[in-house]
Amino acid sequence: KASLAKSFGFGAPKPKSNPIQHIVDKLDKDRYLAQQVFELRIRSWFNGEKLKLVQAFVDVAANEHVDRQTVKNAWYAHRQYYKKIIQEMQLSSKQIG
Repeated sequence: KASLAKSFGFGAPKPKSNPIQHIVDKLDKDRYLAQQVFELRIRSWFNGEKLKLVQAFVDVAANEHVDRQTVKNAWYAHRQYYKKIIQEMQLSSKQIG
């Protein structure tokens, strides 16, 4: 059956995608962004400076060319993992965030 959508190319079939791979890729990216925030804050802490969490979000977003909210969401989704690392290192979690 012919239709106007198919005739003008609007009814083209969508390319096959793998939704599970999309979820895995997003999870990997979120973990990477959270790790970048953690590394920035640890590095500044070891240098005797204090980097605010909001500033870390902005810095990582600028370095990775993503939105600040994306970095913030990634951090809050994975921060428990990094808090465990801080506890194992016997550092103050308040200084790191």
